[in-house]
Amino acid sequence: MADKGIIFSAAMVRALLDGRKTQTRRLCAWANNPNSPPLSRIVPLDHAPGWFGDEEGEVCFSAGYAPGQRLYVREAWTLRGQFTDVVEVGYRASENRGHTEYVEQWPVAVAVPGKAKPGRPAPKWPEWPKYGPSIHMPRWASRMWLAVTEVRVQRLQECSEADAIAEGIEGFACIGGQAWRDYGGGSGFNKTDPASPATRSYHTLWNSLHTAEDERWEDNPWVVAVTFKVHHGNLDAE
Repeated sequence: MADKGIIFSAAMVRALLDGRKTQTRRLCAWANNPNSPPLSRIVPLDHAPGWFGDEEGEVCFSAGYAPGQRLYVREAWTLRGQFTDVVEVGYRASENRGHTEYVEQWPVAVAVPGKAKPGRPAPKWPEWPKYGPSIHMPRWASRMWLAVTEVRVQRLQECSEADAIAEGIEGFACIGGQAWRDYGGGSGFNKTDPASPATRSYHTLWNSLHTAEDERWEDNPWVVAVTFKVHHGNLDAE
């Protein structure tokens, strides 16, 4: 499959930078579409990586991701300076970190705002102190890319403790030990709790990002679970 961008919030970009995040789950558009045939079980197609279907072989669809694919990370960004040979780009996820992490320099030759479309003004770079949304980040400004190693289609609640940790949930020290963050605003989930504390933390993280009906944890939608290796630097520099 072709290279493509993938959007992350500032918190998840931090998890990528810190080495905590090696998985991401995205809603599976085909499997959740009410017009698609209902399937009780979805299996991968051995002859077509990234494609899935039913066990009888009567239905197949693309998950949108495949092993071996490269994804460039798109995040909130801003122009911090423009010079003769380079432009400096700052990233919201690193704005409270040191200058070395916060700012990347890219050659002027690749840093193009984009072409104007009929009836629309030419695209402009977001300039400090404003950040441009991650969805509008161009490929040349991306500072990380992901090499996809595994793709699964499963129900959201099939997420295991190991999967939840790989999603990049935050841990912190607390009285009596360590805990996973409660993204719903609670005190957290103690890591010694036998009742799946990491999964409960990820449950609250998912619901903080997905509030629409049929998309929440309780709705148990079909998701595409993507496992990857994080590479620092621009994809095209590779």
